[in-house]
Amino acid sequence: MAMVVSFSIPSAHSATICAVQFLPFKREFVSASEDGILKFWEADSGKPSGCLHAHLGLITDLAVWSENRMLLSASVDNTIKLWNSVLECHQIIQVEVPVYSLAWHCRTAQLLVGLEGKLMVFSEKEGSQLPTGQFLKDRAEYRLVEHSDIVAAIASFESRVYSAGFDSSLAAYETYSERGRELIRCIARKKAAHSCGISFLDVGQDATGNIWVLTGSYDRMVRVWSTDLHGLFSFGPHNHDLKGVCISHRLNQVWVMQESRPAAIIYDPKSGENVSQALVTHEEMQSKRMGILSLFSSKELGDIVGTTRKRDLVVWKYDKGVPIVINTVEHAQSPLAYTCKVPILIFSGGVDGDIVKWEKQQLSSLSFSTETLWFSEAVSKVRMTEEERFAREEARRNEKSGSGNGPAGHSVALTRLAFVESCDYLVAGCEDGNIYVWGFDETHQKAHREMMRMEQQSLQYRSAVNFMAVSTAMMGAPRTPSLEDDSAGNRVAGFDCLYALCHHASSITALAIIPQMASKFPYLLTSGWDRRIVLWNLQGGKMVDYLRPPAAVQGKAAKDIVTDMAYSRELKLFAYSSADKKAYIRKFSKQGNEMLLVAELSGHKSEVTTIAWNKFTMAWVTASADYSVAVWVSASADYSVAVWVSTQWQCG
Repeated sequence: MAMVVSFSIPSAHSATICAVQFLPFKREFVSASEDGILKFWEADSGKPSGCLHAHLGLITDLAVWSENRMLLSASVDNTIKLWNSVLECHQIIQVEVPVYSLAWHCRTAQLLVGLEGKLMVFSEKEGSQLPTGQFLKDRAEYRLVEHSDIVAAIASFESRVYSAGFDSSLAAYETYSERGRELIRCIARKKAAHSCGISFLDVGQDATGNIWVLTGSYDRMVRVWSTDLHGLFSFGPHNHDLKGVCISHRLNQVWVMQESRPAAIIYDPKSGENVSQALVTHEEMQSKRMGILSLFSSKELGDIVGTTRKRDLVVWKYDKGVPIVINTVEHAQSPLAYTCKVPILIFSGGVDGDIVKWEKQQLSSLSFSTETLWFSEAVSKVRMTEEERFAREEARRNEKSGSGNGPAGHSVALTRLAFVESCDYLVAGCEDGNIYVWGFDETHQKAHREMMRMEQQSLQYRSAVNFMAVSTAMMGAPRTPSLEDDSAGNRVAGFDCLYALCHHASSITALAIIPQMASKFPYLLTSGWDRRIVLWNLQGGKMVDYLRPPAAVQGKAAKDIVTDMAYSRELKLFAYSSADKKAYIRKFSKQGNEMLLVAELSGHKSEVTTIAWNKFTMAWVTASADYSVAVWVSASADYSVAVWVSTQWQCG
């Protein structure tokens, strides 16, 4: 879900490119150059679709009149031209001075033209289908004189219009009706919005409907404003002159391109933070060093077009298959887990045994705070009996001699992570044979619950007073928030390692959570390289039982290591995959000798690496190192393959 380079057009023009506009009704974009040339390109492929010599001088700006499928171009040759969809010039409007900016206002069906010191407004002619082919009146209907220098940029959004100029001022306009006419008037003006002339202007809207205005200036500052021109954020000052500023409307980001810099700086307008380093787009720009000079964006298509010193065009498009954010850590990470309740937390386990907790920031969807759960704290919770310690040492001696199952040597890398929503526990399986259970700091949780209890009592008292003052027939007793409802409040504190589960002799590779109906603390099934299956109660971390005869010969779950495990709540069965090319289904029981084998799933030609339960189709799904995926359905007591897919992907 990121903006990535879709294609580039080398040497698109023979002169410097000075404007780009999107034509959503044709799925094209048009580029304009200093020599008065307009070139049209297919938005999806970049193939040329047309070219014309539009003006005698530099083309300063382009606008689109979507309702009439028209393109409008302005130039320093003192003309504005209207072009239809087949590149025919329908109208030429003569202006006495050079035109610097254009914008079409859909609400009033008017063309706004930026000149030196003023805004001219051209209205649509009544009955646009005229024999002359003209669509706009030849003369401006009225003028707006809110600027004292060149009006460099105009933007319209819904009923509002905004203008910015080289006089450093920013103005906002609103539409109103007078005697049946739709007019525009200034409602706010920021006289010194920047310390230098403003050269960039755009309007954005976030997912919640908030509208904001973006400006960029020669003072190397970029600012975000409310619709009433109240300052929200300032980005800068930057180290170099600004060459391009735009809004990525698809992702609600601000892109700022500086002179002689390889990549744009990307800001989150909601929080005001620089999020460049975490984004795939920024990394791609850094590596390719495209030398972008200016940026242009489309609200309708969501694309961004950049121009380069070599007069190339570079097009970014939204790609769902690319990650939007990249967060880096010091060590390699393997297992992942996340929460479903707010605040959203992501956990990643490292080869060093540490866990990194990522918490999404409330103000920014692109920023995460991090906290490290140290392995040194977890390993201090290990409590083993002499029998367990002897079994583990024996397993490690076998690993060194190569005569047993297990990873080579002793490691603390984490292999599995699972977050238990019902009790807010994080379960981590490790190559050292332990399972570490992390939970929120109970001391802080108790303090928070006590505060909640006092707030509830106060609320209940106030509600009782109000309730007595109003007839019971008119008002029901209000529901006060419960302590159980406060899922976010339970997570205000940091994580502590509560205990370590020590009964396996080697690496943990499989975890399965088994819910309990009468308790928020579920059972936990674990297995790994020692092929043992152990059942734990997460309330206190006590071992309940383990797989043993007669349910399994010598208490071993398979002929080779167990690689993954899943549980079916609907069938009360659990299943696990193995390196012996099979998967096994067993009845779940709190008694280890009653975990009876229900079925063996065989058919893969290599190690079965993954198994999962699909509750919607009531089927088990397995994946193997032989690049195959199988879906298994039950017909009475037997399981058969319903779907078999074999392709060149790596499962694991």
